[in-house]
Amino acid sequence: SKDEAMDEDGSARLVSEAVFGDVEKNLEDAKRAIQKHGGNVDLAATELMGAKKNLFVPKRTTQTRLCFAVPTKRTNDVRGVQQTRMPVEDEARLVDCPQCGRKVPFLTINVHLDTCGLILPKRVKTNRPAPTHESVEGDHGCRTLLGHHVFMNFITEQEEVDLLRWIDTCSPPWKTLRINGRHHGKKWGHFVNLRDRKVTLGDGPLPEPLLHLVKRMRQSIPFLEMFLATDANAIEYIPNQGHELLPHVDDRQLTKDTLVNLSLAGDCIMTFQREGTSSEELRREVLLPRRSLQVLQKDARYTYTHAIKNEHLLSSRRVSVTFRDSPVTEQQTPKPPAADKSSFK
Repeated sequence: SKDEAMDEDGSARLVSEAVFGDVEKNLEDAKRAIQKHGGNVDLAATELMGAKKNLFVPKRTTQTRLCFAVPTKRTNDVRGVQQTRMPVEDEARLVDCPQCGRKVPFLTINVHLDTCGLILPKRVKTNRPAPTHESVEGDHGCRTLLGHHVFMNFITEQEEVDLLRWIDTCSPPWKTLRINGRHHGKKWGHFVNLRDRKVTLGDGPLPEPLLHLVKRMRQSIPFLEMFLATDANAIEYIPNQGHELLPHVDDRQLTKDTLVNLSLAGDCIMTFQREGTSSEELRREVLLPRRSLQVLQKDARYTYTHAIKNEHLLSSRRVSVTFRDSPVTEQQTPKPPAADKSSFK
């Protein structure tokens, strides 16, 4: 039928862009692969990705490793090509999708998460103790924005209270910032110097309460199990003080390809706009409830700016904590960490 043809075409476009980074060039290959596997997007993506990288997974010992190159999203990324090594058993194994509960090849979990909302609208209940992954529909939906994920209720209400108390009282203190808009901020871990284009060790590793959250991310979200958070910053928004977040893309050279953001104290609407455009068709507005965890990769990370308008701060206060992986570019002797007897678990 016409509707089935449109669904197949949409799935083919998503698979083509996710695997090849180009929608039109390999669209026919994606369509053929989907038809070959009876509409199963996971198997189609796995076949195309294997063909693209000439990746074969024979039965070998656990010491055997394959190495393949993953091109970066933007040509101005000084990393050029990111080398990734993973064991053969990691490439072949299956993981649980946190959205629908299906078993999905580890190699294509990102492709699956971008498409499973289109082919499996009904969530399957599982016994897996993982946060609920939402693909919110309606005016605040972002189902077509590749690499965008929101996990609802990543922490409990009591954990939110404890974490906010720790953030408000720990070192360093809040200070007024005017970078990408006016708001209050503080940061920990590696120091990213945007002006001098370098990353140093800063004041040492992330504090224990933040490392505890990173550990939970790695354990509960399959495609974050290799995520290494080297630095984090908190932003406090007070709407009646005119606070906002102006449109921007986080640095593409100094910070790697995954951004993770935890919302605390209040809800907001984040606006994504394709960089260099003002078209409403290339704009997405996403509701971020308190205690939710947002992950930005692919297009959501590199191709779209993100912003929060003052009128889109829906509570009297909102605090966000953003985790990044920013490798050190210049070594230095780290300062001893400040004494901090508080904890969050």
